[in-house]
Amino acid sequence: MAHNRQDMSNAHALGGLRRAARFVAASLVALLALVVAPLPSHAAPASTSDEPVIVVGLGAMRWREVDAAATPNLLSLLAEPSAAAGSLVVRSVATLTCPADGWLTVSAGRRTTAEPRGTACAGIATHNSPARAADWATYVQTATDQDYGAIPGTLGSLLASHDISAAALGPGAILALTQTDGLLADPTLADPEPLTPESISATLPGLLEAGTRVIAIDAASRIDDITRLGHGAAANPATADDDITTALDANLGAALAAARSYAETSGTPVRMVAAGLHDRHTRPYLHVFVTARITPDGDVTPASDAGVHLISSASTRQPGIAQSTDLLPSIASWLDAPTPATAVGSPIKVTADEPIPLAEFLAGQVDYDIHLDRSRAAVPWFYPGYIILVLALFALSARALGAPRVSQLAPGRHRLLALWAGTALAMPLGVYLVDLLPWWRAGAALAPVLGLLGALAFAIGLSALALAVTARAARGMSGARGALTRAVAAPALLATTLWLTLILDALAGAPLQRTAIMGSFATVGGRFYGMNNTSFVLLAVTSFIVAASLAAVLARFAAPTESRRRQRASAAFVAIGLVTVIIDGAPSIGADFGGPPALIPGFAIATLVALGIALSLRRVLLILAATVAAAFAISYLDYLRPPAQRTHLGRFMQSVFDGELIQIVGRKASANLHILTNSYFTILFAAALLILAAFLLGARTRRRNAPNLPAAEAPYGWLLAGPNALAARLTYLRPAALGIAVTLLIAFAVNDSGVVIPAIGLGLAVPAFIMIAHTWQAERVPISAATHPEG
Repeated sequence: MAHNRQDMSNAHALGGLRRAARFVAASLVALLALVVAPLPSHAAPASTSDEPVIVVGLGAMRWREVDAAATPNLLSLLAEPSAAAGSLVVRSVATLTCPADGWLTVSAGRRTTAEPRGTACAGIATHNSPARAADWATYVQTATDQDYGAIPGTLGSLLASHDISAAALGPGAILALTQTDGLLADPTLADPEPLTPESISATLPGLLEAGTRVIAIDAASRIDDITRLGHGAAANPATADDDITTALDANLGAALAAARSYAETSGTPVRMVAAGLHDRHTRPYLHVFVTARITPDGDVTPASDAGVHLISSASTRQPGIAQSTDLLPSIASWLDAPTPATAVGSPIKVTADEPIPLAEFLAGQVDYDIHLDRSRAAVPWFYPGYIILVLALFALSARALGAPRVSQLAPGRHRLLALWAGTALAMPLGVYLVDLLPWWRAGAALAPVLGLLGALAFAIGLSALALAVTARAARGMSGARGALTRAVAAPALLATTLWLTLILDALAGAPLQRTAIMGSFATVGGRFYGMNNTSFVLLAVTSFIVAASLAAVLARFAAPTESRRRQRASAAFVAIGLVTVIIDGAPSIGADFGGPPALIPGFAIATLVALGIALSLRRVLLILAATVAAAFAISYLDYLRPPAQRTHLGRFMQSVFDGELIQIVGRKASANLHILTNSYFTILFAAALLILAAFLLGARTRRRNAPNLPAAEAPYGWLLAGPNALAARLTYLRPAALGIAVTLLIAFAVNDSGVVIPAIGLGLAVPAFIMIAHTWQAERVPISAATHPEG
């Protein structure tokens, strides 16, 4: 008899392991299928390999500075029938990008910097010899020290190796076209002197007529733009922004006139690019980017009738946004030259959408820039406020729920704390929803306040609505079942809503995350699509809550055997886990390299626990090994795409093959350490653990001091005392909690956001349980009334 029971136990464990293995395998197959699927395409320009390319660096020009009075020449370029434009992200290594950083990024095709991090911009060194860039050895050494794999001179060496003639006008342009050895391919085609409209008009026509294929122009070289920028330093007021913009536009006008004249007389079109390449003030912003093919017919649409196409690139997947690292691949594409393997950007393309009227385009770019600025201004207030909201909830709830005879506390107090917990749980939803209202247009001082208050109002409203809706839906249920349903349904509804919101946002290209206060701003140059680290942890935690809720529902309608209920419940974890892993890890959707290695073990372990199978070190190690192999397999398949079509997963594999894995790991470890010692979330994480430990110890002390209390009325007795306690009723809380813990721990280790991930995870998962506990207590249902687990 005992032998038969052992055989049944072994068979049950083997079946559970097979189910977990099928989950891992299904996740792999689904992700691999999505990896080999083609990425969304953009309209690619026809081959223009014989046409000259002129790149004009417009300093730190922003769309807010563009108008008919200050920038008539830029508007004239926008009026070209082939014009495409958008915002350029110039973020390099440091928060602010110096002039030399911007040009060196064009040169390397990767983020790089001319100055050690944290130092003020020194400007671009004077070139004593036109054959060699000044301070080149220093620039190369600084790039090496930063561990970003940048190789200054990549563009210049690419052009020289393909016999493509190139000319550099101005100090910054010389940096862009210098070869890796610090030399210019043809020193006679370099002018290190600062530029004026007159000098451009005198030099550029001759270069075009001589057949020069690439011409870089540093239009900001004589302008006070360079001296105004300092990391943390005040701007030099000697030259007003309007004067700088007007001077930059005048230099652009001289280049544009020469390009149009050459196209008309020679019959050869000219590719014209105008871009702001660096920052000016003490905060990063988006900058102008315009490209147009100047054709021999010379037709220019009147500004009032002009329509502008939006740019995009595979590195951003966002209409109207490109990065400065995209310029090298773009230049190579326009010249029909191969993109160097070390370049991390993608060619800038034109979206297939209809052109946007010029006035509407300009208004949209300015509005987006202002939106980012206002959201960024709200961040320093949001996170401390959010942390205070969560920590105060933890403290008050730990005291209330740990008190002896907690069921005798006023129901209103429990309902208030349940509403508070729901507000903390719904705060990310509130942040996303408030962005549907134009709060950022209220003005620099008022807008952040309105945004924060609006997000809080949405969160409170969603919490109250969830409590009301679920209470009404469960009105017909009486006794313990009704109380438990009302307690669980509200946080489950909020978590499901957030989970679905994140999924739909990822499928749509992450528009909510681009500007939300909890989002990933374009100026950071981090994530433009898919799942950033914040959205990942929100998706991960809510997915386990959704899975546990679905498991309870499926188990309730299963056959009345324990084995059948466990199978149905484990199916819920497998299904929700599979959807979550696909959304997070697919290169065309979430594109999150660090997500699946954390999610797959979490859901595999949750599935085993839901099946009642004991965990062992061997089983856990097998799951982890399969997950790591899956992550690298997915990245390798993405790497097999053409370089221009790779996501950052494929570019990561390229970095590994280039021997940069140690630098990447070191950089992420450094970022983790910096966040650990300089983040609000360290306070949240540490304080949450301290509050939990303090009140658990306090509950133990109070229990010793009141030995005559029944177990159910002792501190936390309602939660832990016997088979009828709430923890026993929430059958699938344990697998969900273990899954969350495993996922957060692995994500903490493999992502560069460090303690932010477990802190936000706790800030979401703990309020969900607190909401359940207080709603349960508010019902005042005696624990002895419970008859069997509900889920």
